[in-house]
Amino acid sequence: MPLKLAKKIAKTAGLDRSVRWSLLVQGMRLLTGPVTMVLMLKYLTPEMQGYAYAFSSVLAISIFLELGFSQNILQFASHEFSKLSLTADRKLSGDVVALSRLTSLARLSFKYYGIAAVLFVLVTIFGGAWFFRTSKDVGVAWELPWLMACVGSALSLIMNPCWALLEGCNQVAEIARLRFWISFVSFVLTVIAYMSGCGLYVGPIVALASLAVSGGYFIIRWRGFFSNFIAKPTQGIISWKKEIWPFQWRIGVSWMSGYLLFSIVVPIIFRQVGPAAAGKYGFTMSLVNTVASASGSWSTTKLPQFGMLVAQEDWLGLKKLWRQSSIHALLFAILGSIVMISAFAVLSPIFPMLEDRYAGPLVASMLCACMVAQNFINSCAYLLRAFKKEPYMWPSVIGAVINATLIWVFTSHWGILGSAIGYSLCYLLMFYPTYYIFKIKQLEFLGGINLMKRG
Repeated sequence: MPLKLAKKIAKTAGLDRSVRWSLLVQGMRLLTGPVTMVLMLKYLTPEMQGYAYAFSSVLAISIFLELGFSQNILQFASHEFSKLSLTADRKLSGDVVALSRLTSLARLSFKYYGIAAVLFVLVTIFGGAWFFRTSKDVGVAWELPWLMACVGSALSLIMNPCWALLEGCNQVAEIARLRFWISFVSFVLTVIAYMSGCGLYVGPIVALASLAVSGGYFIIRWRGFFSNFIAKPTQGIISWKKEIWPFQWRIGVSWMSGYLLFSIVVPIIFRQVGPAAAGKYGFTMSLVNTVASASGSWSTTKLPQFGMLVAQEDWLGLKKLWRQSSIHALLFAILGSIVMISAFAVLSPIFPMLEDRYAGPLVASMLCACMVAQNFINSCAYLLRAFKKEPYMWPSVIGAVINATLIWVFTSHWGILGSAIGYSLCYLLMFYPTYYIFKIKQLEFLGGINLMKRG
């Protein structure tokens, strides 16, 4: 009886295998996060904490080279995989044209990311060095950790096609399981590295170790899958110019705009206020992002299925799956925000040191409200992109310009609070236009079926 009840609850909550593993990844982060936080408070000065979060934000410029191509790979792969299947030794079988097209996509992807990784290393090593050298000097030795972080991020770019191709071939649960074990290994290494006094080296060390684990996993477990892509495709080729580029350039512009929407804040605070303030904001935002990642599990795990349903023109199945995943994601985002803010309200009086590292309940509440709004916008974007379309390019560009401008101006006057106000105002201005676009486009793409209505 308890087992039947548990299964019924899991079904109602949309907890399929892929969501369960994704939530385990986020659960691991939620459980290990407080420990990591304590270690950071103990072993890093406020200035070093600021550098750590600044590293992450500056390295996020990889988005200007990555250009969201991994999402493009996932969508195109899911369309081709709708005609294929995996054998016992994890090789692809089925329609020869679909297999050939998937092969051409894979080979193109690895070439693209190989070039992107080389360019990324050159840009970040020298560009980042200029940024940190011309910022406020607080006596932190950042040079070698920064070099290691750049190399690790470049190697991560090369690994992107592996993740995207497997997820596009509906191996979301498998990839989520891998991410869970990588999270576990990363946590153990993080504890050891902090306690060993590694300081700013902790992030780069953990990142490089995680890459080694995932690379070994792909080689050992999925060598049969990737061996499909060694031979040149002969039966069908995906055209970069005619098929990928019309979608890619639009989604690329949206992703570049995403840097100004999500990652520009910490560098601005670092520049205008200082490393300690950047650390406070970065720490708070990382907690909000953890809730965002967990809530997004219901939607992101369905991306391959969205693409397959679009390829099969199963509009009613698509509507049902999208509505369920979107509602579950939104509810978890709201609940997670309430829990996070409440937890810090309880913990702050008990641990006064948090006040030196946490941006405070007002800033956290504003960031959570934006995260909930973004959760819904993401759900809409995931659905429309399954049609290999990107209707959110111009809203992303406009929102990015507004966001960066407001944050720069408001931060100069009111510090961290000003950054949060600017961020929130941007979402307030842009939410309805993005929702309106979704209302129009979903009717156009689905032949008049309204996803927002029941039945």
